[in-house]
Amino acid sequence: MDLEHVARFVAAPELVEIDDLTLPDRRQLPEHWLHALAGDRAWRVAEVLKRWNHFGRPIMSDTYTTITARLVDVALLTSRGEWFLLYRMTAAGGGDMYYLGGRPVTENGDVPAVWHHFPASLTRFYTHLHNGWYDIAGRTVGPLPLREMFRIDASE
Repeated sequence: MDLEHVARFVAAPELVEIDDLTLPDRRQLPEHWLHALAGDRAWRVAEVLKRWNHFGRPIMSDTYTTITARLVDVALLTSRGEWFLLYRMTAAGGGDMYYLGGRPVTENGDVPAVWHHFPASLTRFYTHLHNGWYDIAGRTVGPLPLREMFRIDASE
């Protein structure tokens, strides 16, 4: 992982090895993250893809196809007290692309007032896979974290 590159887009990023997590840190992270991060690179990629197959593929099938073909590594990253999975994928031209997936939300956590209007597949994505998943350079390509969503009519 090129942390210097990531730092251009993510404030104070720090890669964290699973063995270095404190007990309070572990309590903040989903069990499936801890499970996936417990192995070598091939294990991490395979376990993350299994999770995507179940919760991401149904609503982001093109993204899932791209991830399956291009995912090279997954690591645990912290930035300003928040936890993320950092995805490194190979771009079509051969370079690296980096994506962040936020820690899943709980239904009684910080959800928008319009949460009940979300389709069930999208709420499952946010509660079981990631609270936002996006390209770090442009904060694009995937769903935003819930705290960054707003209703268009609310800004008029």
